[in-house]
Amino acid sequence: MNYDQLHQDWQSELQATYGKEEVTALLKLTLEHFLKIEPVRLRLLDQLPSEVIPKITAVKDKLAQQQPIQYILGTTAFCELQLNVGPGVLIPRPETEELVHWILQEQDVQPLKVVDLCTGSGAIALALKAARPAWELTAVELSKEALVIANENAEQLDLAVDFIAADVLQDELSGGPYDVMVSNPPYVRDSERSLMQTNVLEHEPEMALFVSDTDPFLFYKRIAALAAKHLKPGGSLYLEINEYLSKELLTALAPFGFAMDLRQDSYLKDRMLKCQKKSK
Repeated sequence: MNYDQLHQDWQSELQATYGKEEVTALLKLTLEHFLKIEPVRLRLLDQLPSEVIPKITAVKDKLAQQQPIQYILGTTAFCELQLNVGPGVLIPRPETEELVHWILQEQDVQPLKVVDLCTGSGAIALALKAARPAWELTAVELSKEALVIANENAEQLDLAVDFIAADVLQDELSGGPYDVMVSNPPYVRDSERSLMQTNVLEHEPEMALFVSDTDPFLFYKRIAALAAKHLKPGGSLYLEINEYLSKELLTALAPFGFAMDLRQDSYLKDRMLKCQKKSK
């Protein structure tokens, strides 16, 4: 079987679910994973190695069940890092990469103390450590499953990040004061479930995604309180936020006295917020 034949097979079985362009992208990602070659070289293969055909077919079958490709392959790319992911840990999104880039653009390369709250796979903390080796990185997560994967990622990438098991909503934060705090907490309201894709709803961990409609800023208010206490004067808290509730969030966090800067992502959606503590 060559690439064109395989491509036709995947399109016939998956196009109704994913669309033509996404099926092509999923196939290329799968072939890159198993063959370890660049996409431009795929069409040059007269025949795909017979030993990988069953593996590729297994991926196709799981995609037909709308399992996320990242879970199927066990890895995902984030800020030029290759991270392990699996059920029980949120799959890092491109918009979270934009949050990381914002931090790196604004903060000095000099040694800083940084903490990532609700770290999940460790994506944010590890990306910051990779780009700023002199920074001291701590990351906090409640999920034991996620912490296992985060530690695996740190070991695999040889990046020194101190992962701590703690509940952001209840436990006190130690190790400060911090120059920078960052978090991508749960922020999707229960009422927004209908807007989510099936592969997200049925496979990604609810605890990393959803909050109740009655208190959608539960995590933000708690994290802001921790930042008010544990940030150094002039330090900054960076947050990924719900695009539909940006103005309401600004109002909710106003009592903490931060100077706030709201930013849009590349799709022009309100997606990031910086809260800077006043200098003494």
